[in-house]
Order: sequence, then structure tokens, then C-alpha cells
Amino acid sequence: MFIEKITGTSLIEVLVSLFLLSLMAAASSELNLVSLREAKSEYYSSVAMQQIKNMLAVLSIPQAMDTASALERWNQQNQMVLPRGKGTVRGQHPHFVVSIYWGGEPIEDCTMNRIGVSGCLSLT
Repeated sequence: MFIEKITGTSLIEVLVSLFLLSLMAAASSELNLVSLREAKSEYYSSVAMQQIKNMLAVLSIPQAMDTASALERWNQQNQMVLPRGKGTVRGQHPHFVVSIYWGGEPIEDCTMNRIGVSGCLSLT
């Protein structure tokens, strides 16, 4: 009777390899989700900054239009380009404080800029 030495891979080695491959695939997917979320928040903050600059440009033109109608038109734009976008204007010409809120951010004093999927920005 001859005893042959069997070479090759066992089922447990294959299962461990598949587990490690699936773990790496899950980690890669999570990394993609995190980078997508960061890109989305950067997009919203750059859109919000551009919207604030647009409003400041409109407000810098003396007596071009009344502030209430400019604010209404601007908020219509904000709602189109930002999720739940809403802006406020405080002050008198030429010293305006323009704030914009988006996402789930409550509309309150935006004393500290918060940037993310929801946030607020304020400029003077």
C-alpha cells in the first residue's frame, strides 16, 4: 500500500482567501462612499460661496432694485441649486451681512461657518 502525499489547497484556505477578498472589497466601497460624501459637501460649499458672491454683487449696485425683491429672487435660486437652500440679508447699504443655509441646517445666526452636506456660510 502506497501513501501518496496530496498537495493543493484545502477548502479552509479557499474560504479564508474569499473572506479576505470580500473584506478588501467592502473597505474599498466604504472609502468610495466617504470620498463621494466629501466631494458632495465641497460642491455644496462652493455653490453656497458663489451664491453669496452673486448676492453681494447685486447688493453693491446702489438702488438697482429693492432688497426684498432681490432677496426673494436669490432665495428662489438658492432652492434650485442647494438642498433646502435659504438665504438672509441683514444690514444697510453698503454694509450687508449675507448668510446662506442649506440641508438640515436651522436658519439662525450663522456666526461660525459650517460646511458639509448641510451647513451655513456668512459673508460681509
